[in-house]
Amino acid sequence: MSTLDRESCCPSGARRYHHGNLRDALLERAAEVIGAEGIEALSLRALARDLGVSHAAPGRHFQTRTDLLAALAEDGVDRLIAATESAMAASGGDPVEQLRSLASAYLQWANEHPAHYNAVRNPEVVRCASPGLKAKMMRFAEKQRATLRQAQAAGWMVEVDLDLLMFQFVATLVGSATVISDPLYREVLGPICAPDRVGDIVERAFPRMTASPRFGEQARTRG
Repeated sequence: MSTLDRESCCPSGARRYHHGNLRDALLERAAEVIGAEGIEALSLRALARDLGVSHAAPGRHFQTRTDLLAALAEDGVDRLIAATESAMAASGGDPVEQLRSLASAYLQWANEHPAHYNAVRNPEVVRCASPGLKAKMMRFAEKQRATLRQAQAAGWMVEVDLDLLMFQFVATLVGSATVISDPLYREVLGPICAPDRVGDIVERAFPRMTASPRFGEQARTRG
């Protein structure tokens, strides 16, 4: 391909590929496209054009768009888990504070990496998730459940069934993250979706996480 041809096939803002790791380049460009235009705009042919490689080149790494999304999702899950585990470790030993740190880190990560987060939640990826991705998600869910169990053992929300509490926690967390990582919602809702407002979202979405760890026990005693 001539220099002129290469320039003409690469739209403004795209990154041309220069004999490096094509797989990583495809994932990086896919994240850029999803972040700017949404998952619907993603295609292997367009990525090849953006990177200045042949239309067949992405097939050496990803046979389908779903394969690429699954790889992006698995990378995202690794990063998300690392971010939440780091935040929890830094929060000390109190399980309620660990839950708060987990929620804050989760939402912050989704806010700062919307493309990866949307790949994780994409129906195509969920439907065709690899065993490795499913295993990572299951381990992450069990980490949340274990921390909720520890918080209840410390007296927090003891009046709520653990399964129901897990459902409520995950639904609130995933729902909030989906909103702040979605381009349309970010545009509609405006400044509240900014990274520096994540703390406010956690305060509102998880109000009892800021209460006394013995709140549930006190409420039950009063009843």
